Amino acid sequence: AEVALAADGGAAAWFDPTQLDEADEQAFAGWLADADRTKVFHNSKGAMRVFAEHGWSVAGVAMDTALAAYLVKPGRRSFDLDALSLEYLHRELAPAATADGQLAFGADDAAEAEALMIQARTVLDLGTAFGDRLQEVGAADLLRDMELPTSALLARMERHGIAADRTHLEAMEQTFAGAVQQAVKEAHAAAGHEFNLGSPKQLQEVLFGELAL
Repeated sequence: AEVALAADGGAAAWFDPTQLDEADEQAFAGWLADADRTKVFHNSKGAMRVFAEHGWSVAGVAMDTALAAYLVKPGRRSFDLDALSLEYLHRELAPAATADGQLAFGADDAAEAEALMIQARTVLDLGTAFGDRLQEVGAADLLRDMELPTSALLARMERHGIAADRTHLEAMEQTFAGAVQQAVKEAHAAAGHEFNLGSPKQLQEVLFGELAL
C-alpha cells in the first residue's frame, strides 16, 4: 500500500514503502514509532495492521477521524473520509482508487499521488475540526483514554489472534451448567412440580395462576 503524508503548513508527500532505501525506511519507521511525534489517522487500526506487515509499529496517535466522527455523531450513515470531508470541510475529494478499491497506479501515477496527498491533507484538517467538536460534546477524554488505546489493542489482536485457556473455559462451562440445573430444581421446588422453564405459557401459568405473583 502506498503512503501519503501531510504536515502542518501545507506540505504533503507520497511514497511507495517498497521503494525506500534502508536509511529512509529506518527514518520513517522511527518517526512512526515515536510517541512524541503526534499523528492523525483515519482508521488508525487499519493503518497499524498494514504497517505491522512491514515490521513497523505506530505510536503517538493523537486523533483518529473515523473514531472521532462516531463519538461526535454515532448515528451517522457513513464514516468514510469523503463523506466527512464534505460535511465538515465542505470539500469533495477526487477518487484515488478504482471501482474495486485498488489503487490505479500506472495509468496516471501523478494524479493518483496527488489524490492521495489531498486525502492526507483532509485527514489532518478533519483532525483539527474534530478536536473542537469533541470538546463541545465532552468526548475528547473518551477518545484519548478509551477509543484510541482500544483501537491499538484491537489492531494487535486482529494481527496475532488471542489465546484461550480451554481447560479453564470448560471448567467455567461445567460451573454454569451446574448453576442452571440448581436454579431449575429450586424453581420446580417452589412450584411444587416440574414444568418447562423455557415455555412462556407454562411459566405464566405457574407464576400468575398457581403462585398468584
